[in-house]
Amino acid sequence: MDKKTEFLFHYANINHLYAKYTRLLDDQSLDVWLQDFDAKCTYKIGTQENMESDYELALVNCTGIDMLRDRVNGLRTGVFFRERSVRRFYSGLSIEERVIGEPVFCCRSSFFVLESLCGKPSQVLAAGICNDEVVIREDRYKFRKKHFIVDAAEIPGSITYPF
Repeated sequence: MDKKTEFLFHYANINHLYAKYTRLLDDQSLDVWLQDFDAKCTYKIGTQENMESDYELALVNCTGIDMLRDRVNGLRTGVFFRERSVRRFYSGLSIEERVIGEPVFCCRSSFFVLESLCGKPSQVLAAGICNDEVVIREDRYKFRKKHFIVDAAEIPGSITYPF
């Protein structure tokens, strides 16, 4: 396979990973959603100022699949929140391959998240940039890093479900 064909192959698979990620979260299929993360993943939601300054403070900060699994379990068993519908939108996916011992695909896209509380109109919960890393594990593309950089310093509600 030539370089261009190989890149298009990876791009199609990574684009599929993003589409599946969105569908699984929108459908609240959180157990299946967890399978798209590497065991040593990081998942962060932070403000532009904090993330660009490398501050550790984040709105959500999970290191490793076990922390993500705990977050999912907390949603099911310990968190009380008003019924809501959440939809995620991604666009402008760009990918750059880096090889540091293994291929790592550095991905960037824009995102916004809409939230609809029962009986109220939808509102934008957050918008910004995703800086992600994707690796291949056992012939599956998985997120090793999923970092959301939120444009606004404030979010109008709570972060109940993952972005």
